[in-house]
Amino acid sequence: MRFLFLTTKYPVVPNDSYMISELAGELIARGHEVTVFHLNWNEKPGRETRELTGSHEERIVDVVPRAVGKPGSLLYKISKFLLSNLHAVREMRAHLAGVDFDASVSWTPALTVALPLLAAIKRGVPAHILFVFDFFPIHQMEIGLMPRGPVYWVSKWLEDRMYRKFTAIICNFPGNIEYLKRHYPIREDTNVISTPLWSDISPPEIMPRAEVRRKYGLPADRPIAIFGGQITEGRGIEQMLGAAEYASQNRSPLLFLFVGDGRLVPLVSQNADALDNVRHIASVDRSEYLSLVGACDIGMVATVEGVSSFSFPTKTIDYLRVGLKIVASVEEGSDYLTLLSEYRLGNGVNFNDPEGYYRAADELARNLDDSDNDNVMARKCLEEVFHVAHAANSVLKVAEKPK
Repeated sequence: MRFLFLTTKYPVVPNDSYMISELAGELIARGHEVTVFHLNWNEKPGRETRELTGSHEERIVDVVPRAVGKPGSLLYKISKFLLSNLHAVREMRAHLAGVDFDASVSWTPALTVALPLLAAIKRGVPAHILFVFDFFPIHQMEIGLMPRGPVYWVSKWLEDRMYRKFTAIICNFPGNIEYLKRHYPIREDTNVISTPLWSDISPPEIMPRAEVRRKYGLPADRPIAIFGGQITEGRGIEQMLGAAEYASQNRSPLLFLFVGDGRLVPLVSQNADALDNVRHIASVDRSEYLSLVGACDIGMVATVEGVSSFSFPTKTIDYLRVGLKIVASVEEGSDYLTLLSEYRLGNGVNFNDPEGYYRAADELARNLDDSDNDNVMARKCLEEVFHVAHAANSVLKVAEKPK
């Protein structure tokens, strides 16, 4: 089969990787063809479209956005969406003329590739698949990244229209299928299934634990709980810092390490100045980050309270790759909690319970002796749940038999 990936995020630097490129690689390894039409959303407007060959021999048409006005202004944001989509359609015609595809694959927000998708439909591509990583713009409004009002209403109305264009929609959790059907007006003949998110699950090559701790000035003998990623709203940073305060009050040896950048770094830094069990390290490259994770004992995840759909913290996969136990605060009833329990991966706690979060992490820190068994269960979970093969199976299932 010939697949057309429509995306605003795709690695164009050698040896870089992302979920979408891993899916492309899996499909290509099975004998299919993948062309990536990449509207490179984060690159500054200016240069011409270029064609690249990806690390899996996929063809990449790399298109930069178009916009007018001052970056960050409302005019810039609106014009970027409209002009970039129009420009993308022109570039699609120029670079993909005469090429037939069996299916297109897109990711939320569907709005970001609206016109290229409509162009693919017009040219007769029979199957159109949407991966729902989060429910835009509902999720963005609920975590405070988008205000209520006209911008939200227009975004939701447009996203609703786009959902009706897909022959298949793939959610990241079974529990989100019912949510999708309640909140988006999908067609009755749309094939809706679920498949977990995926990533590279191979054991990473990392530096020795003691060496990493020395390099970053981390204590050699204290258990460390790590959070890695964007230090911003919607990541449970406040709850983790509250847990650190309780740990300090209870003289726990547990150290709370935050690795990354974002708007809440000043809050983390304030706590690091006030408490001897909080540390912050700015973003590091991928291999260095995995070595840092491997030098720790517990992985921390949390989602934000008040979100109506179930979300999946993707950093979980990195934690499992190096065999860390996990302490998690996620939505009640989430399939994530079932996963923790079924594979004995760690502890789940309620929202807004920093003391409970501390106690759950402290319990894990006091029971680190069974590391061999922990690694076996983590590896089992990675293979059975997070392997890219499962996502490829789902894509082929809905692409071969569109309703």
